Formats: sequence, structure tokens, C-alpha cells
Amino acid sequence: MTTVTRARRGNRTVLRLLSSPLHILLSRRICELSYVGVVTGLRHVLPVEYAQDGDRILVLAADAATKRWWRNFTGPGAP
Repeated sequence: MTTVTRARRGNRTVLRLLSSPLHILLSRRICELSYVGVVTGLRHVLPVEYAQDGDRILVLAADAATKRWWRNFTGPGAP
């Protein structure tokens, strides 16, 4: 099983927990982020760790240099 496959399975498990009565175990630090891909137009959903800074919510991405999803929020066509 590849690392990507394990990550996707892990993400699905976390998303299921977040939408269940057991969400209290995770929801203080993890939330669901959904967005539409700028290039593909496809809807994506993933669990992300977050922190609150006053009235702002900051999304924390471990090893951010290897992630690509955040590019949908910057540059041309981004919200």
C-alpha cells in the first residue's frame, strides 16, 4: 500500500469521525476543509488541523512544501 493510499484512507476515517457523534474527540483541533479546484472544477474535502488567532482561523499544514491543495487559494482564479 502506498503512502498516498494510506493518507487517503486516513483522511476518510477522520472525516467520518468529524461527522459522527464522536467528533468531540477531534473537533477542537481538526476541521473539514472543502474547496473547488481552480483548474479541475472538482470539489475536494480534507481534514486539516487549525488554530484560532483572535477572529482568524489558521490552517496548519505539516510539511507544507509537499502539499499542493493550498494553491487553490492563491493566484489567478482563487477566491
